[in-house]
Amino acid sequence: MGKSQFSHRFLAGFNPTCVGVYLRRNSCLSKFIRLVYVAKSTCYCFCLTANYMQSFAHSSNLDQSRLVYYAEFDRQGTYTYGNAPLREVSATNDPFQLLLKDLDYIYLQNQLKSSSPAIHEFRAQNTHHSLRLEIMPRLDDQGIKRGSSVLALAEAWPSEQITGQQQFEAILRYAPIGMALLELNGKWIRVNQALCQFMGYTEEELLEMDFQSITHPEDLAEDLALANQVIRGEIASYALEKRYLHKNGSVVWGLLTVTLARQGNMSCFISQIQDITATKQSYQALKKSEEKFRLMSENSRDTMALLDQQGRWLYGNPYVSRLTGYTLDTLLGKPYADLVHPDDLPALTEMYRELMAHPDQTFKSRHRIVNAQGQTRWLEGYIVNKLDLEGLNAIIGNFQDITSLVYSSQKIEDSEKLFRTALEYSASGVALTSKEGVCLTVNRAFCQMLGYTEQEMLGKTFDSLTYGENPRTFERLGQQQTYQTEERYVHKTGKIVWVLLSIARLDLEPHHFIVQAADITDRKQAEEEISQKKAQLALLSNHLYGLMIFQAVQEPGKPIRFTYVSDTVREATGQPAQEVIHNADLLFKRIHPDDYQQLREKLRTSLKSRQPLKIELRVINAHQEARWVRVRATPRLLDDGTVVWEGYQVDVTQRKEALEELKRSEANLRVVLDHTEIGYVLLDTQGRIRLYNQRFTELCRPETKPHVAHTERFIDLVSPERRLVVEAMLQQVLTTGEGIGYELYDEQRELYFYVTIHLVREEQVLGLCLSMQDISQRKQVELEQQRMTQEVLLKNHNLEQFASIVSHNLRAPVANVLGLTEILQQPDLPEAERQQLLEDVVLCTQRLDQVIKDLNQIVSLRHEVPTEKEWVHLPQLVAHIQAQLQPSLTAKRAQLVTDFSQVDEWYTVRSYFYSIVSQLISNALKFSQPDHEPLIYISGAMQEDIFQLVVEDNGLGIDLRRKSEQVFGLYQRFHRPIEGKGMGLYLMKTQVELLGGQVFVESELGRGSRFTLKFPVLSAVSI
Repeated sequence: MGKSQFSHRFLAGFNPTCVGVYLRRNSCLSKFIRLVYVAKSTCYCFCLTANYMQSFAHSSNLDQSRLVYYAEFDRQGTYTYGNAPLREVSATNDPFQLLLKDLDYIYLQNQLKSSSPAIHEFRAQNTHHSLRLEIMPRLDDQGIKRGSSVLALAEAWPSEQITGQQQFEAILRYAPIGMALLELNGKWIRVNQALCQFMGYTEEELLEMDFQSITHPEDLAEDLALANQVIRGEIASYALEKRYLHKNGSVVWGLLTVTLARQGNMSCFISQIQDITATKQSYQALKKSEEKFRLMSENSRDTMALLDQQGRWLYGNPYVSRLTGYTLDTLLGKPYADLVHPDDLPALTEMYRELMAHPDQTFKSRHRIVNAQGQTRWLEGYIVNKLDLEGLNAIIGNFQDITSLVYSSQKIEDSEKLFRTALEYSASGVALTSKEGVCLTVNRAFCQMLGYTEQEMLGKTFDSLTYGENPRTFERLGQQQTYQTEERYVHKTGKIVWVLLSIARLDLEPHHFIVQAADITDRKQAEEEISQKKAQLALLSNHLYGLMIFQAVQEPGKPIRFTYVSDTVREATGQPAQEVIHNADLLFKRIHPDDYQQLREKLRTSLKSRQPLKIELRVINAHQEARWVRVRATPRLLDDGTVVWEGYQVDVTQRKEALEELKRSEANLRVVLDHTEIGYVLLDTQGRIRLYNQRFTELCRPETKPHVAHTERFIDLVSPERRLVVEAMLQQVLTTGEGIGYELYDEQRELYFYVTIHLVREEQVLGLCLSMQDISQRKQVELEQQRMTQEVLLKNHNLEQFASIVSHNLRAPVANVLGLTEILQQPDLPEAERQQLLEDVVLCTQRLDQVIKDLNQIVSLRHEVPTEKEWVHLPQLVAHIQAQLQPSLTAKRAQLVTDFSQVDEWYTVRSYFYSIVSQLISNALKFSQPDHEPLIYISGAMQEDIFQLVVEDNGLGIDLRRKSEQVFGLYQRFHRPIEGKGMGLYLMKTQVELLGGQVFVESELGRGSRFTLKFPVLSAVSI
């Protein structure tokens, strides 16, 4: 767009449909005054130079019929400047008041206040001239209107003495744009100098040509069609943007305007051609710039907003939604003040009044908003009133989210203290100096670096410590804010110390500098060693066997040629590097015929995709041996279409041979593995499957088998619930190097497996070997033995327990019967007492009978354990018990709450499990507190491999501190007023143990009880 550029902030803040940009007039009036008007996809450019205006205005000795006036006005329409012809009209006042009629002058004043360009013709006052006025708004670099420019062309009316021919010749000669007369067949009749300069041809050369020969082929058909329409009288004229072929071969754009002139039998075209090449280029650049700034706005982490005069949302960039939590559709039309924190609203309201009173003045604001989530966010930014800017008419706001900055500032005081301590003990040297480089403050690291004490350092200048003459370190800083350099300093002992010096100017009065220094002596020594080693490496690269480094170039339409190859190319071609550079065929002819076509295809693919070339192929070396080489090269496309390839070629023959040997070994290994009963799978260190045998596939689950052959990562074959565990075991073996072995049970197939994971290594870790063996038969024997052993132990335990129960619970009734019987044998016993003793004997006998029945129930419970298990739906089971106990639940107004969200079914003996849960619910109702409504909570959960059922109530509770050993005992009662025998918890615990589980109790008097039942779960196989 010439020397004036669109303001980045202006374009980023909003996207107007029309933008005018003008170059401001300089002191010598020798630069272009341009108006660029952009509307949708069309760009028009009107250009006129001040030099041309001056030459045209001062051509009075040639033509007194035309004058050029140029004037400038400020924003209020006040006349501020006029060229010499205008100053002759009036040296002080606005000359246009004298040149124009009253109504025409009012029109001019109104147009000066507009932001749009205008062209109008007036009849000059008191003269025989017409005035053609071009009124153009004048913008600054920010795209803001600062005034207007007026260009006026005064022409004499035809009744004056100057002839039409003279007028035409003057226009043709001095016209700033190309003008020509053409025959109807397109041949040039007359051309002016501006057209010759535009086309690059001389006048004589153009007159020998027609316009078709210099028109771009793609635009010729449209031009001819429009010209024919003019000839046929269908249209009077036409305007067309078209491309011309310049004499130098370049393409230039012109705005062509064509009319047909007829005089008698003579007809010709009158063409005006305006150079719009720069406009076209500027328009394309403008489109790219606008797109760039649109993307910047949409992806900016700044809040960009447009508000109307009432402070309501007109526009917001996408970050507004992320910051506020509201969509833009929700915000549009609503006041910005709705988001402002109540404590900040008065200050922001006052600033808004100032904003309205001072258009174009920028105000800085820091305030808080409350987002949709109720969070407070701090914003800081700038607001400017652009309500008067036509095409925008909005208030522009640009804010940054400084929440973290504000909150962090609260910690500054502690941070400063910490910083001072850290500075003192910093490993890097830090010093504060005057502007002359005199040391004012220095930390201990700086002193240790140079071997001086702090007192010795203070007052010294850094230049005095620098090695060499006239260092002037601080003078080299100049006007820069920061400066970094590497300097040599002289240690107190006289040795040289290399220091990386970073100097920053502090905004203090007088100026001070903060200096940071790091001892880089070791690094400089290392760099020197690296430099030497680089030279050695360059020497070695030309002598490494099998490695060739190259750079190749392919220009459009030309074969590939080498610009550099290392000397090792001699191994492949038998020719030195320079010969191969001069003749690339010396290398290409060495490529094996079967691989040459593949190389060509790979080159095309790499160039098209801009991806590196990767290929392995055979070459015939100078000894006529076929060698495998790997070629890697990266393409770069230059602006002129040239492709540059940079890469290397390395001999991989030995690796190829080793791979072939490895394939043969792998085939042999597969034969062995496929004839074993153990499933094997080999993994690399990344967990990818490299090899597996048929037995491994056979041992996999049915749903997994079809995917084994198509799965790359082993972990994808593992069931989702076991992946984390298996990944951890694989990583453990890779980390520790120690193998792992474990047993798994596949519940679906009722099979047991033994799985091992071992590390595979030679000189380094190669991967993992996982084996899998079906041990179901062996496991069944082991489980049967364990079951029988547990059964014997359980029976022994039950027998001991039964003996204890019998000895404890039968002794008292039998002793009572024997005692009463002995008393009844006394001969002198009164009849009434004898009768009472007989009733006591009967009562003791009944109690003894009840004890025997209870013992019989216990024996039956232990010896008649059902073995049939099934899946029990827990919510349904509790619902059946609830229905059975509904009268009691209703009577006590009890509430039963369940939570089986984690586990809703369990594989067990239904009758036993029903009895266990029913007993616990019944006890909760029976031993509820009289003044509380009973609340019973039942839940199920899985913890690792344990199924856990919890029954909790708010009943009377048990004093476990005194009764913990008696809770599950026979005939144990803890609440005497409540009827019962004390067998419920004993029988419940017996049933839980018969199902292989355990029962635990937590209780407190007056708070309720919590019974936890735990049953083991067999884990399922994960493969």
